[in-house]
Amino acid sequence: MSTEYKNIVVALAAKLGKSFTPTFKRGSKSVDQFGGRVGKAAKGIGAAGRLIKGALVAAAVGGVAIYTKRVIASMDATGKLSDRLGLTTESLIGLRHAGELAGLGTGEMDKALEKLTRNLGEARQGAGPAADAIAQLGLTTEDLSAMSPMP
Repeated sequence: MSTEYKNIVVALAAKLGKSFTPTFKRGSKSVDQFGGRVGKAAKGIGAAGRLIKGALVAAAVGGVAIYTKRVIASMDATGKLSDRLGLTTESLIGLRHAGELAGLGTGEMDKALEKLTRNLGEARQGAGPAADAIAQLGLTTEDLSAMSPMP
């Protein structure tokens, strides 16, 4: 007990007489019991807090891992598509961006580029609707292949 606390107890005991001691002991016991309960609750909260903190850290690490995995998968898919289309990855990303500015999603732009590549492949063999359209423009498939998709 602190000195101030002891002085208060002595002063109260002197003023109240014999009735003070039993009442003080009961009150003191109640305060001690309450303190014990609060201490146990604080320990429980501490453990729960550590558990929640651990779960949040694990979720954050898991989220970063999932995000990283998706980024890598996206980069891989972009690289593979650019190879199939005969474009550099930088050109494909630039065309995708242009498509987005025009209101097309990446998937729509990718499909359009794949269709263009397929149609040009058919036109090289003299087949398909693209062959006639290219001829009407006064071009050849070799002329188109030599052109860059990006300025």
